Amino acid sequence: MKILHIVFSFKYGGIETMLVNIVNEQIQHTQVSIIIINDNYEQSLLDRIDKKVQIIKIGRPLKSKNLFYIFKLNYLIKKISPSIIHSHNSSIIKYLYPSFRKIAVNTIHDTPNSTHFPYIRFYQEIFAISKSVQNNLKENKYDSIVVENGIQPDNFLKRNHHHASPIFKIVQIGRLKHYKKGQDILIKACSLLTNNKATTIHIDFIGEGDSKDYLIRLVKEYNLNSYISFLGSKDTHYIEQHLKDYDLLVQPSRIEGFGLTVAEAMAAKVPVLVSGQEGPMEIINHGEYGFYFNNNDEHDLANKIIEIVHLQESQIEIMVNKALKRVQEDYNIKRTANKYLEHYKNLH
Repeated sequence: MKILHIVFSFKYGGIETMLVNIVNEQIQHTQVSIIIINDNYEQSLLDRIDKKVQIIKIGRPLKSKNLFYIFKLNYLIKKISPSIIHSHNSSIIKYLYPSFRKIAVNTIHDTPNSTHFPYIRFYQEIFAISKSVQNNLKENKYDSIVVENGIQPDNFLKRNHHHASPIFKIVQIGRLKHYKKGQDILIKACSLLTNNKATTIHIDFIGEGDSKDYLIRLVKEYNLNSYISFLGSKDTHYIEQHLKDYDLLVQPSRIEGFGLTVAEAMAAKVPVLVSGQEGPMEIINHGEYGFYFNNNDEHDLANKIIEIVHLQESQIEIMVNKALKRVQEDYNIKRTANKYLEHYKNLH
């Protein structure tokens, strides 16, 4: 079997991190190639891919409408002659020749919306990264198969203390898109905490995105420069090594189909606090493996942070140990990759 994964870009993000792990696992069983359509990639991320995986960069300028790149894409597909084409963006199907659509599958990596629906009906199979995404698809008359995202839990160094320093360290990881990831909610919660002098905290935002300027302005507006840092984009190795340095990961998303960084924090034995979105709530099983706050509510978020700060270490240890076991069993990349391989065989 020959598997071809196709993506538009390859920058640091949940889809790309997950795909690196998947292809590194799949290459142990079969031939694997990746086509990157746009000239928009992070070489350090590509360097983490097994050398046996064929990586092809088409080099299309962002948003280019030059038909040359469509012909080049299909020429390369024909040359590779894959058994399965696995798309990681729904609209990729519109660039494929009809004969290639017959072997194309698609993973919906986020809560589906109007940008997905015109295209997903052309795929032979649709995969959903969580039950919540599957339910959303079903509400819109589309069937799908759940294949949960996976990580490599053993790669993460483990946290072994509960805020030993006087500063309670919080991290938020993800693209800086506040309208989706909700970073502004966390900034407002930070303002409430510092105004009330309830606890001494510091928040690190890890990631880049089009909301960065807005979020920096918001931090200045609330006079939080000494409480909040923007660390920029960090590679996977950095995350694996340094998640353990934090006392809490907060994922305040307004929209979230899964939440890969939540699973990563659980793998590092870091407590997690998520918004009441279905995807992250599925990972923590509605409070069994992590904490949650009301959607879009900075007051509830601030209150939950205070509660977590004052928990006994023994209480934290019980939860993070259970969370680690859950990730090892349910969100392990080996399980994810093998599930995809089994479904490929059924279509092949």
